[in-house]
Amino acid sequence: MRLAILLLWLLCIAQPLSAQKIDPTSIPQVIQTEFARDFPGVNADWTRQAGQYVAGFVQNKYKMQTVYNTYGTRLETRVTIEEKELPESAREYMKSHNTPAVTEASKIITDKDQVNFKVLAGSEYLEFDAKGNYLHTAAK
Repeated sequence: MRLAILLLWLLCIAQPLSAQKIDPTSIPQVIQTEFARDFPGVNADWTRQAGQYVAGFVQNKYKMQTVYNTYGTRLETRVTIEEKELPESAREYMKSHNTPAVTEASKIITDKDQVNFKVLAGSEYLEFDAKGNYLHTAAK
């Protein structure tokens, strides 16, 4: 499951050439309804990637993306955060392992409300759990 989430996240963050920007009026009603329930009053830019609908938007000054399947199920939400917003133990791990400078950090919230953190440092993505415990590293 974690590998699937990582692959989905990498697919969406990378904004592959296959991503198609779409008109919000062409989004299935079930997805529109769920998005409005999850993020009331928010307008988003929508793309379609790998058969899923991705809404990009800003909420409370945070850049966010949320992914829905064709049935309207929210698969995950990614929130771009600053390095200082990572759990302290994640920052300590990176410091003690001489990790390259962080160029991107995200808080990932799954459909089951599980929280993970992903950090792009150098040419690798590091993943941490909600408490900042190191989980694994993947190549960019």
